[in-house]
Amino acid sequence: MFISPLHTKSSQRIACVLLIAIMLIGLFPVGSFAVESEHIVSFANPIASGHVGPPLPFSQAGLAPWTLYDDGTVEVGAGDVRGMAQGIDNGWTTEAITSPWQNYRTQVTHIIFTEPVSATGNLSGLFTSLPNLSAIDGLGNFNFVTTNTIWMSNMFRGPNQLTTLDLSGWDVSSVTRFRGMFRDASALHTISGINDWTTSRLDTMNYVFRNASSLTSLDLSNWDTSRVVGGNGNGMQRAFEGMTNLRSLNLSGWDTSSSNAPSGQVLTAPGMTDMFIGTPNLRQLTLGPNWYVVAGANPNLMPSPSPYNTGEWQNSPSSLVDPPGLLVYSPGDLMHDANGADNTWYWRRAVHTVTFLSGPNGTIDPSPPYLVNILSGDSLNEADVPTPIPDSLPAPGYIFAYWESATGSTYTTADLLNLEITADRTFTAIFVPSDAILVRFELNGGLYGGDLNPVYRYVPPNDPITTARVPIPTRPGWRLTGWIEERTTDLLSYAQVGALIITAPRTFVAQWESQGPGVGPSLSERQAYLIGTEDGLIRPNAKITRAEVATIFFRLITDSARTTYWMQENPFSDVVLQNWFNNAVSTMTNAGVFNGLPDGSFAPNQTITRAEMAAVIVRFMDQMDGMNLLENRFYDTSGHWAAGYIDAVASKGWVQGFPDGTFRPNQAITRAEATAMINRISGRLVERTEDLLPNMRTWSDNANTDAWYYFYIQSATNSYRFTWRGVGNAFEHWITVIPARDWAVLERPESVPGDIGD
Repeated sequence: MFISPLHTKSSQRIACVLLIAIMLIGLFPVGSFAVESEHIVSFANPIASGHVGPPLPFSQAGLAPWTLYDDGTVEVGAGDVRGMAQGIDNGWTTEAITSPWQNYRTQVTHIIFTEPVSATGNLSGLFTSLPNLSAIDGLGNFNFVTTNTIWMSNMFRGPNQLTTLDLSGWDVSSVTRFRGMFRDASALHTISGINDWTTSRLDTMNYVFRNASSLTSLDLSNWDTSRVVGGNGNGMQRAFEGMTNLRSLNLSGWDTSSSNAPSGQVLTAPGMTDMFIGTPNLRQLTLGPNWYVVAGANPNLMPSPSPYNTGEWQNSPSSLVDPPGLLVYSPGDLMHDANGADNTWYWRRAVHTVTFLSGPNGTIDPSPPYLVNILSGDSLNEADVPTPIPDSLPAPGYIFAYWESATGSTYTTADLLNLEITADRTFTAIFVPSDAILVRFELNGGLYGGDLNPVYRYVPPNDPITTARVPIPTRPGWRLTGWIEERTTDLLSYAQVGALIITAPRTFVAQWESQGPGVGPSLSERQAYLIGTEDGLIRPNAKITRAEVATIFFRLITDSARTTYWMQENPFSDVVLQNWFNNAVSTMTNAGVFNGLPDGSFAPNQTITRAEMAAVIVRFMDQMDGMNLLENRFYDTSGHWAAGYIDAVASKGWVQGFPDGTFRPNQAITRAEATAMINRISGRLVERTEDLLPNMRTWSDNANTDAWYYFYIQSATNSYRFTWRGVGNAFEHWITVIPARDWAVLERPESVPGDIGD
């Protein structure tokens, strides 16, 4: 065991404390100082120690000692440094993903190498999985034993507080593996010195910068990649995947011939697959004469899914005034067609033309047709939009009403300034009599003419709206049930709205009903679907099981649908009639919402993953029509069995990804996350505490109104009547709490659907 009697940090503190003490003694009486001094003197105390290398029973001889102090600092002394993979005689046979400080992973905040250390054998996982590590000092003390083969796989993987690394002067000429070296280091925005590395023995570098999402530029032009071999999980696969803020990348010295032609392998999984997936901001890419991709390989360059979704790669800067490059490639062609081309490539966005016209009874200035050129993905500026000029005759004259697109969508000028232009567009100025009255239709998630924005109509005073003026929006997976006028609760049909006489401005909000198997959010009443645990808690952050989720959806469907799909038998080996969840699992499986596992089981007590939840939601809402053909919205779902389901729920906003652009499909979800997803699909949303009721059911572990899940949990665990409120009537205002259903009556072997009902 190594405990330094006077480590560097402590010695500095002692000196400071002694100096303060001397000063204080001169100012205060001894008795007074004695009382105060116990609040001044504070030392970092050692709380653990060990050696940087394999654990016992392997020999600890020669390994560098470390000491962890209670302020989160780890000091490492002189000796050999290795990772934690187990092997024979301190040799290395695996790429470890644990560090020597794994047992103290949440306590470590700062690592200091106070003396020179010898890096030998395997450094895999040395600093991995330390979530609060924010600094590593003394890395210049690393002396690499270049006579040995060294691995650095996952070496800096995952310290998501680490922002900078200085690796200058490292002699990595004996290193063969960089696999996942900086993977998941999501806060790392600066790495110094790595372009000067000698990498002539490097043969594996897949995932090397995966999800290092804070790096904006990388110059790796001096890396020797001639020995990097593709296939079998090696090569360069997904090397830059998930670098969501990467803007420029220099690979001019890279030789990719070996990664494309692994010895003895058929090129079905070449070593460059998905190299650049999930890099939406990549704008500058430098390739060299030895860049080579064979036909059929899929390096998957994805430079601009959104908002810069149209354009091309050119060997000239990207702006409207620069001349086009001599070589121009689409994103799909660049990697293959640029073989051997020594160029810096720039993403040059397409230019779209926006045309402004004038309808009758007015004109525009500048005069029509007025054309504006704009880069794809940009929005119009105020100066781009012409001024509408209505005619003044005949009396009482006209006013400008709105801009109308070719598809019939309507926009105010403010709407146009917030519109992302991704194709050529035409807008016509519409003028109406000056005494016409505005009628506004909020689509509440629906689409009209391909847009979500409100539809504007102008009606002569004392005239009916007429059905011709009432838009018919669409919303995939939902049925339009009618309209509710703002600040009222009566549901009006299409014909009823058209018959209304207009004497003042009015606003109507579209109302929708889900087209899932028997589900449709009530306009006035909700029933609780989530029940607390036996200890009286709701446990929002606890994991939720497959059986519990099946039971929730079983409670969500209407009584008639529950009767239609009622079943107490199922094909699963681990769900029997006596289980409390049997009726729910059997019924929802019969409805096509749940599937079992490949081994024929249901795994009722297994936590449900985000991917599984996405699949259940899609089946429940019956939303798969073609949605499984969408491109992956998240760069960690490509090839996943649930990719189509995930795209479907993401396109609806029912399920969200994480800020780094991932979906994390295999991560288990919590009770709070499940309620958030379910409330979104059913429109069960509360925005303000004043929209709740004082006599509602509350929970001691859901008392923080600022918690992101507070409103979701309260809505899921209460039964109530409500009215709609907010912009687009998107939120609920509770009117009264009502008795909750006793769902237990449907969980018995002798239960029948008629046991429950209003």
